[in-house]
Amino acid sequence: MIRRVLAPSPAGPLASLWLPAQQLWFCLTLTYIHGWEAKELAGRLVVDLVEYERPLYPEYQVVPDLFTDTFRGHPVRLVVDPAAGVIVDRRDLAYDCSPDFPAHALEVTGHPYRDFWMLGISAAGRPGRKFFDQLVRVDWDTECVDVYQAPPRHYLGGEPPVMLEPDRAGSGTIVCQSFDAEQTSASFVAFDAFDVAAGPVARVPLPAPLPLLFHSTFRPH
Repeated sequence: MIRRVLAPSPAGPLASLWLPAQQLWFCLTLTYIHGWEAKELAGRLVVDLVEYERPLYPEYQVVPDLFTDTFRGHPVRLVVDPAAGVIVDRRDLAYDCSPDFPAHALEVTGHPYRDFWMLGISAAGRPGRKFFDQLVRVDWDTECVDVYQAPPRHYLGGEPPVMLEPDRAGSGTIVCQSFDAEQTSASFVAFDAFDVAAGPVARVPLPAPLPLLFHSTFRPH
């Protein structure tokens, strides 16, 4: 049960707030979610999240049998009227390969933005162990989805840090951790942020494999 949401507060544009149960129906009608962005725009609470059919985190264990279930998930944007406690708009995006680790440029946090990136599992919906092998860019405005598919038995890990060029719209770099299960080798790979389907533009091999990591971000100076 999700009981804490972000809502407007005199303390600032957004504040963490425990709401009474009767105001939580807009959350409780969802299934299982991973939210990554919430902000107040024109008196409305805009929440970006991935909605799953079942809880995701049990699928991260036990090694090596990860993600053995067949459920899916997809990105959703909700617009909530905090005063009424109801959803006034909902946008569902078509990509449903159980994505996780959604990320956008750190500098747009709390502001309107178009693009975000995440990892996906091409074998989502099929039984048997599997792992992240897709890097995905999504444009909220056009609902365009750009997907890089890793080669067989190559996997991606971690929240992809987003490094955008501050003075060049539509230009930037995404970095992912990569693991080659055939060669038992690891590297960091860089992508053109706005053409991830073209594949890595640079690769930095590591002297030894690293565990596939979790969250990261990039803070520009």
